[in-house]
Amino acid sequence: MTTPRRSDFDMSELKHNLQDCNALHNAVGTINPRNPGLPNKLIQFAKKLMRRSLSWYTRPLHQFHGAVTRSLNELAQAVENCQNQLSRIDNFEQLELSWRQNLPAFLNAVSTVNAFGHELRGLRRELEQAHQKAEQGLHSLRQEIRQELQQEVEQGRQSVRQEMDGTVGPLRDGLQRTDASVAAIWERIEFVRCEMLFEMKYGKRAFGAPGTYEELDRAEPRIISLKKLAAARKSGLRLNLGCGHLPLSGYVNVDRRELPGVDIVADVTDLPFAEREVQEIFSAHLLEHFPQEMLRRRLLPIWHSLLMPGGTFRAVVPDGEAMLAGITAGNYSFSDFREVLFGAQDYDGDFHFNLFTPGSLCDLLEEAGFVDVRVNDRARRNGKCFEVEVSAGKPPSHGFNDVLSRDTKEASAEIPAAEEL
Repeated sequence: MTTPRRSDFDMSELKHNLQDCNALHNAVGTINPRNPGLPNKLIQFAKKLMRRSLSWYTRPLHQFHGAVTRSLNELAQAVENCQNQLSRIDNFEQLELSWRQNLPAFLNAVSTVNAFGHELRGLRRELEQAHQKAEQGLHSLRQEIRQELQQEVEQGRQSVRQEMDGTVGPLRDGLQRTDASVAAIWERIEFVRCEMLFEMKYGKRAFGAPGTYEELDRAEPRIISLKKLAAARKSGLRLNLGCGHLPLSGYVNVDRRELPGVDIVADVTDLPFAEREVQEIFSAHLLEHFPQEMLRRRLLPIWHSLLMPGGTFRAVVPDGEAMLAGITAGNYSFSDFREVLFGAQDYDGDFHFNLFTPGSLCDLLEEAGFVDVRVNDRARRNGKCFEVEVSAGKPPSHGFNDVLSRDTKEASAEIPAAEEL
């Protein structure tokens, strides 16, 4: 016969009886519902009256029943706790029985611990060796992956940089060209504005003023800055012929128009200076405004005669050789070449009649009697133009070249001016 365990007692019937007791205790003093109407109201009123009249008797009974019910509930809870504790004791007894049954086998296993420990140590060494190999393999694999990733990232960076250079480079060049073009256009607009204002006021056709054409074509020499001229004659007279809107400091600026900064209004063929009085003559983009024969037979001999012995002549003109090379190479536009070749033609006098190379200009100066002719700079970019700068000197002694220059000047007096050609 099997002995029941201490935790196998059935408490379901006790719990059921306690639930019924609690329900009956809670129902004491409640009024049973009836169908609505006058009879129900009378019955309810009678029940309430009886409950209040018998409360001196029913209240102690109700309190007693409540105390008994609460005691039974606490007793049931204590019994249930005891049952749980007994179940734990049964589990402990089962664990003790299992320990006693398995103790011989455990002791037998303990006797073989040394051999098992030796096997464990060998297995541990093998595992450590395998772990070291795995670590080495992982390290090498990590290095390879890192190198491959670095190479791919570098290749990607280079490809992106090349694409950016291919995209940004032309864009940057285009912006630079645009900036340069805008600056050149703005400068040209300002120049044309000044020229238009001058032509509107002093032009040969302005308001049909009589005699204007002759006055502009053949300006009478007029000294504006007398003090500056007097000081320049004491320190050494230096002329800037055809200065236009770009007068230079340290020079007596000469132009046929009375523009801001002009010191002497005169035609470059009729300068108010004596022979051998000028120390230096400079001109920028002036020689191309005259035909070749006029330069050879009239202008250069006159300027040569004005220079004192040992004086200096400097000229800046468009470099035809550099511009033709740019046209041939395709890096110089034809429109710029045409404008430099023939002049912008924005106002009267803005027309070109000549073109030079460094060699042809040097030959022309040597033919006019200048010495020590040299090219200071060539193919120098200035806006739309490539320009060349040439300097030369007048011989220090009064020799045959001076006499020839004076004779040439007298012989060319009858050659018409550039405006008359």
